[in-house]
Amino acid sequence: MSIRKLKGNMAYTMYFFLGITFLFGDLSMAFGRNLYSWIPAAIFASFPIPFIIASQ
Repeated sequence: MSIRKLKGNMAYTMYFFLGITFLFGDLSMAFGRNLYSWIPAAIFASFPIPFIIASQ
């Protein structure tokens, strides 16, 4: 994210990664019933956070 400035509106990037975080992370945690489904869900929920912060 810091190598070069991206063209376009950064709000779209932020909303895109927010959507990915919600779909893969939060919904996976909601429908998961054991630890083996919550661990990947936590990774999916935490991975896009640096991209969301960088686009702000």
